[in-house]
This record gives sequence, C-alpha cells and structure tokens, in this order.
Amino acid sequence: MLFLGCFGFLIWGQTLAMHAHAGDRTDIARQQRTEARGWLQLERDQTLNRERAGALPPSASRGLEIRERMERNDKRGFDLRQRQDLQGQESKDRLSRSLGELRPATRALDPRHRRQLDQQRLQMRMNRDIQR
Repeated sequence: MLFLGCFGFLIWGQTLAMHAHAGDRTDIARQQRTEARGWLQLERDQTLNRERAGALPPSASRGLEIRERMERNDKRGFDLRQRQDLQGQESKDRLSRSLGELRPATRALDPRHRRQLDQQRLQMRMNRDIQR
C-alpha cells in the first residue's frame, strides 16, 4: 500500500512538472518580447539622437557611431545576463520539482527586470546628454 501511495505521488509530481514546463516556455517568450521591445526602444533613441545632432563633422560622426555601438553592446550584455538568470532560475525550478519540492516557482521576469532596463536606458540617455 505504501508503494502505491509513493507511486501515485510520483505521477502527480510528473504531472505538475509537465505543466511547469509550459510556464517556462511562457517565461522564455516573455523574455524575448521584452528584449525585442528594448532593442526597438534603443533604435528609436539612437535615431532620435542622430536627428537632433543633425549634420556632424566626420570626427563627431565617428564618435556618435562608437557611442551607439557601445550602447548596443551594453544592451546585448544586459540581455545575455537576463537570459542566463532566467535559464538558471528555470534549472533550479526543474531541479527542485524533480526532487519533489512542490512549492510555487519564482520567475526571473519580474518588475525588477523592468527597473533594471529602465535604469540602463536612463543611463545611456544621461551619457548622451553629457557628451553633447
């Protein structure tokens, strides 16, 4: 009887794990949408900055290109760190589920992520304004 009870508990745990994987895919899709919105916003900001600057001498134009490239690299690094955090959290969640811990999974995508992205965007704008 104890064996049947444990077996039922294992099947129940597997069922929960299957539903959780759908949540992981949702988080990945949400992360991708957030990254895409961030890239679009960065492109808009850079285009607006280029329009405001107008015609620049070649040396200033190169400086602007370098700054834009640095901003894109910063954004790429930020996205990579966020993706790694999400994957690490998903791995932890899968491991805890496989070990039988049936607690709600916490997700890496939260308001903190949005605040970090907003702070990064603000910092880039402030750097641009300082260099003008």
